[in-house]
Amino acid sequence: VRSTPQLKEKGADVSYVTQKSSTLKVSFEKLDELLNLVGELVIHRTSLNTLEKRLQEKVTDRELLESFSEASQMIGKSSTDLREAIMKARMLPIKSVFQRFQRLVRDHSQKSGKKINLRFVGEETELDKTVIDEIGEPLLHLIRNAVDHGIESVDERIRNGKPPSGTITLSACHESNHIVIAVEDDGRGIDPDRICNSAIAKGLIGADEAQRLSAHEVLQLVFLPGFSTSSEVNETSGRGIGLDVVNKTVTSFNGMIDISGTPGSGTRFTI
Repeated sequence: VRSTPQLKEKGADVSYVTQKSSTLKVSFEKLDELLNLVGELVIHRTSLNTLEKRLQEKVTDRELLESFSEASQMIGKSSTDLREAIMKARMLPIKSVFQRFQRLVRDHSQKSGKKINLRFVGEETELDKTVIDEIGEPLLHLIRNAVDHGIESVDERIRNGKPPSGTITLSACHESNHIVIAVEDDGRGIDPDRICNSAIAKGLIGADEAQRLSAHEVLQLVFLPGFSTSSEVNETSGRGIGLDVVNKTVTSFNGMIDISGTPGSGTRFTI
């Protein structure tokens, strides 16, 4: 008589067969549908509020009114909690965007002869997928601006007492109810006079207007359409496009962008 074969033979691990998954892939379209349904739920909640006020004028049963009001408030709380849960499900770490730029910086370093390190901070910070999909292009322009205009050549950095390798830092963090994303380099920084003169030469502002601008306002001129301080057109700059595109894209998803920097110390773009 043959014995019945055992499912788990000696030395064989078949636990993967019955392994349970704790994750489920859901299309972004389905999450959008859920968010739309929550929006409708909020509208119905508002209708309940209106109905509650009408009942208070006509119904004398205070116990009934209190029960109705309590149920209405619970529906409102559940609607809010449901919306927050769906919004969290739409969040993705910005790491997936940051890592796209490693090859870009490495390739540019090899072509230009510059030494550039790309550093990430807060790459696990989560953003809504709609922003994740849109933030790549603005960051691309800012990284290109840093590698082309910001980081100096090895010789220039050594002459200025800096390490031979420049550093570009991509960072992200939560600040109050906002997500703050920054692109910062330790390069040559920004010369306000050069920016001002370039904007005047290109006819973007008048000389009289330029004199009335504060130092911070001068820096914001880099976001004007057609602005460029580069006299030559190359692979990464000099076309007169870029930072104005960044500004428009960031504004399109209700963001703001600011620039700060000091000549010789570096530049920081903050979204």
